[in-house]
Amino acid sequence: ASSSAASGRYSVAVSELAQAARARSASFASASAQVMGGTLDFSIDGTTTQVALDDGMTLTQAADRINKSGIAVSATVLETNGAAYLSITRRDTGFVVGQPGSSALQITETSTGSLGQALGATIQQSAVNAQLTVDGLAFERRSNVVSDVIPGATLTLKTKPGTAEDLLLTTSTSD
Repeated sequence: ASSSAASGRYSVAVSELAQAARARSASFASASAQVMGGTLDFSIDGTTTQVALDDGMTLTQAADRINKSGIAVSATVLETNGAAYLSITRRDTGFVVGQPGSSALQITETSTGSLGQALGATIQQSAVNAQLTVDGLAFERRSNVVSDVIPGATLTLKTKPGTAEDLLLTTSTSD
């Protein structure tokens, strides 16, 4: 709480934590496996940006190309049990309030090459907004750091116990 926060007791319950949208490619043999050339259209909150993939580039090179594109996602290659996957995560949590969670990240692939295999990226997790109640009033925010609900106080949501907990704000009387 800042010095402008009013003393008081608030009942706070968190029913949902904000999460980022995530996508994953189809399984590849390794991080050096070839990706079929074409384009990836990333739609983030309704704004679409295109990334070109060169025919035969590696899965690792595709991740680097996505990361260098300036799109608000991070791409990395994850290898497990003899398979490699391109994992794409939206940098910000949540989605525009009033829009569907799917609007936070959509990926459309157009394959035009002949070397390697198509990414086959699919959304694994839609974005989720934080949901909480303060003194019985419902709030929805894109982030787990909420600074516009209780004047002068910033809440950092970490768990969703579901049951309300008391938040006590007091004024320090020491100098």
